[in-house]
Amino acid sequence: MSVGRWFLGGTEPDATARLFAFPHAGGAGGVYRSWQGRMSPRVHVRPVQYPGHMGRFGEPLITRCGPLAEAATEAVLPETDLPVTLFGHSMGALVAFAVAARLEHEHGVKPAHLIVSGAPAPHLPSRASVNATLPDGELIAWLREMGGSDPSVLADDELLGMLLPVLRADLAVGDTFRPYRGAPLSCPVTVLHGTEDALVDVAELDAWAEHTSGRTQRFALPGGHFYLHEESADAVVRRVLDVIDEQ
Repeated sequence: MSVGRWFLGGTEPDATARLFAFPHAGGAGGVYRSWQGRMSPRVHVRPVQYPGHMGRFGEPLITRCGPLAEAATEAVLPETDLPVTLFGHSMGALVAFAVAARLEHEHGVKPAHLIVSGAPAPHLPSRASVNATLPDGELIAWLREMGGSDPSVLADDELLGMLLPVLRADLAVGDTFRPYRGAPLSCPVTVLHGTEDALVDVAELDAWAEHTSGRTQRFALPGGHFYLHEESADAVVRRVLDVIDEQ
């Protein structure tokens, strides 16, 4: 599996920090592409592109969290010459956490920060009423209900035929996630969420503190589950920059 296909974008010669951004289930690294122009040149933004997703459609989808996290860790390792911050939203938060744990405990590379968004602590079950085995119609109805998907995609049978297998694979990744059995992380953890997100509550978000010996902080921003790509998009970028500047 080619390491070079894991990340979108090119180099950032003036960067002093590197940010790896992991997308939600059914999403692609392109959801973070705008961050590359909105972040400071000090930050090299690396949107993560999972195998089998847009730009990598010819590769097999990965349906288990362990193998996905292991492969992503191997891709991240060559780029740890700068301080590394990992960001993940929803299912991507679980993958980012799993990568952070492997970097620190298996490779001796301590991330500078982990930022998780829209996801309960990894030892808690998801509230999402969806799984990889649902019929197509129920999956499509769930996508419409949740928002975050381009309506033109949901109205196009051909595009849906490409999206649904990707979504099922990612949901299976979430279903097979198991918390890392080693020690907690030692890096700080920042938790972000939308104020109207029905898939998480404050207690589930605050429980991320159980997975690090470092400092934890939580910030609520206006919006639902996809607040970071909608009304709070600018606020999320500013918050992520603040976190990196504090390192």
